[in-house]
Order: sequence, then structure tokens, then C-alpha cells
Amino acid sequence: MTGVALMALHGLPESAAVQDKLLLGGGAAILLHDDGLCTLTTIGYDNGGRIVGFTAAHCGGVGSPVLVEGAEDHGSVGTVVAAEDSLDYAIIEFDPLLVASIADYEGFGIFGIDSMDPVVAEPAEPAEPAGPEAPADAEPGPEHGAGHHAEPGPEHDAQPGPEHGAVRHACKLGRGSGLQCFDIGPAGVELADEPWWLPGDDGAPVTVDNLLVGMVRDGTVPAGPLTEPGPGVVLFTAILDDVDAKGGPGAGFGRRS
Repeated sequence: MTGVALMALHGLPESAAVQDKLLLGGGAAILLHDDGLCTLTTIGYDNGGRIVGFTAAHCGGVGSPVLVEGAEDHGSVGTVVAAEDSLDYAIIEFDPLLVASIADYEGFGIFGIDSMDPVVAEPAEPAEPAGPEAPADAEPGPEHGAGHHAEPGPEHDAQPGPEHGAVRHACKLGRGSGLQCFDIGPAGVELADEPWWLPGDDGAPVTVDNLLVGMVRDGTVPAGPLTEPGPGVVLFTAILDDVDAKGGPGAGFGRRS
């Protein structure tokens, strides 16, 4: 699942009035329980037409009111309606009269979802069975001549995809550390003298090529590639798979065309 349609995540009906709504996107700073400062992973619509968002579960449990930092005077704009401790995600249902979702929040774009599955090359087609061998005393023809090596045709050349765990250039936007871009590969995150995490970053979105791939779980620095689960970052497709399996708020998020 790569490059899911933007409408599924962020689209609004043409008639929706957004003038008085708070515009939220992945990377927005949110408050849970009035004092738990975290980051919104992403926001959009589920298959029930609800406007929902995601953040880290330990930021606030089910029933926690959600406020937007800097807009506390608006009061609660949503409520945590589901949480899963094993993957540490929480689902927020927002009030559609108070909130509108946008794809590009403060210049940080999320235009779809990427599974980060490595591309696997298709196996080469089996070779044609060999013909009868030429007699030992036969004159060598062009196809059997000494020193002649047939070049494999393009239909037999395997085209390898990116290596599992290949280094990828990723970015994240968190309330604490702000916008950071970095390389992440088999050895984990490569940072240039910058802290990976600061308070408020929990729930921050991680993107590759403006596609959402993960959610910052806590201050643990990732020690492996984005193509496999590990500490520090939860793969977003793993979250969606769990949400879809359980049903309810959030199910079908980002999967509509």
C-alpha cells in the first residue's frame, strides 16, 4: 500500500465551511488530559465518515479530552476513543464542527501512507530447454562457435529492488524537536549532533518522500531500518492493520480511493 489517495486522509466535502475550524495535520502539538503534551501523528477520515487522528497511547487513555496547543481557548476538540498498549497508539475522534484536516501542516506534508515493504524482484523465467548437442565432428556454427557467449535478454534479467533495510532519508515533525530529517538504515538513525527526541515528540509522524511510514513511540533511538519493527518507531501500517482487525473508530483510515 503506497501513496494512498490524499482524499482518503484529508479530503473535505466541498460544502464544508472551514473558516472557523482549527486546521490540523500530522505534526500538530496536542494536549491530552489538559497537561500531557504530545504530537498528532496524522488525521483524516475512517470508513464511518468520522474525522480521526492518531497519537501515542501513553499520552492519554480512552476518554481523555484533546486540546490543541496554542488554541486552548477553543476547549476540547476531540476525545481518545480507543488505545492499544502493545503498539502504543491511541485513536482520537475529533469534533467535525471544530476541526478540519490538512495534508500540509506547517510545511510538513503527508500525502499518503507507505508500507515500507522492500521491493522483491520477480524470479527470472525458466530457460528454454537445450536442443540436441552438435556432433563432435560438426563444424562450429555461429550459435556454437568458440568464444561466443549469448547475452541474456531483458526478459531474463532480474531487476533487484531496494535492499531490505536499505538506507532511507526520512523526516519527522515533533512538538519538542521540531522538524528533523535524517538517514535511517540497518544501524538505525544517523543524526548530525541533534537529539532524536525531546519532550512532546511522542506520537510524531515519520515520513519518507512525504508518505507516512511510522509514529515516534518514545525517546528510544531506533536501532534498525524502517522496514522492520523496533524500538522508537512503530510502523504505521502495523497500527492500521490492528485497527482494521478490531473495527470501530479508525477502521479503514487511509485505505479508501
